[in-house]
Amino acid sequence: MDCGLLFKLGRVLNIQPETRPDALEFGSAIHKVIAEYYRHKLEGEIVSLEDLQILFQALWERATQNGTEITYKDGKNKEILLKEGKDLLSAYYTKLPRDNFNVLAIEHPSCSTFMVFRFL
Repeated sequence: MDCGLLFKLGRVLNIQPETRPDALEFGSAIHKVIAEYYRHKLEGEIVSLEDLQILFQALWERATQNGTEITYKDGKNKEILLKEGKDLLSAYYTKLPRDNFNVLAIEHPSCSTFMVFRFL
């Protein structure tokens, strides 16, 4: 019931909430950075961890300054989540296998975003 109402308000009537949860903005920024990493891999390029972290910082700054207030969970704030995002990307990047898969697709018109891989 809530999900349908939220969809109608946000997507059909274009009424945006007064605040956004931190997890939604954080997750969106991380997702965009990882999609960018795989887009480059699809083109045969390797992106450095530093470049991914710079991209995350830019996306996070934009998300936290776009006019709608972010509701932070207890103990969280803009700076803490910036550090956590960079740490998360660092862990992902260092554990990620680089050569035993090919990226076949990143975006698909029937879904919001997803990545498709073929393991070698």
